[in-house]
Amino acid sequence: MHMRRSVYTFTETPHVIVGLGTALVATILVITIAKGFMLWFGAAIAVGSALAALRSLGATILVTGDSLTRRSPFGEVRIMWRDLDGVEIGPGCRTLLFRAGDKQVWMRRPAESVAAWFKAFHDQEVEEDALDQLLYMADVKRVSAEKRWLTPLRVSRGHE
Repeated sequence: MHMRRSVYTFTETPHVIVGLGTALVATILVITIAKGFMLWFGAAIAVGSALAALRSLGATILVTGDSLTRRSPFGEVRIMWRDLDGVEIGPGCRTLLFRAGDKQVWMRRPAESVAAWFKAFHDQEVEEDALDQLLYMADVKRVSAEKRWLTPLRVSRGHE
């Protein structure tokens, strides 16, 4: 298994920024113009976006030739590539879940910046070396990636 770079490190900060921005816009709309059903719908979007952003707050992903590690305020989960036995890809490849035995690492699609996040969201051509490398490592292990729509709701487990 040869990676193009020996170590990839990235944060989920662009996802936090987009999530909190969405929560802020929804909150402003709820406060200023929403009534009835739209009030509750807007509030649900605001709360959901804020919770999704908080899930990624402070998360760092470290990819080496031997392992995949997710560090967050909730703990650290590391899986070894040699133990990898499953990969799930969420809708639009926006979330990924790597499984190895009783451990799993959940992560958002790597994004270098908020601009790269929006380009990827709108299916525009964007350089995604980290995502390509993650999927390459799974392919080397001959682990097929399954598309699952519930992947965004899963969590990392097996904290050390």
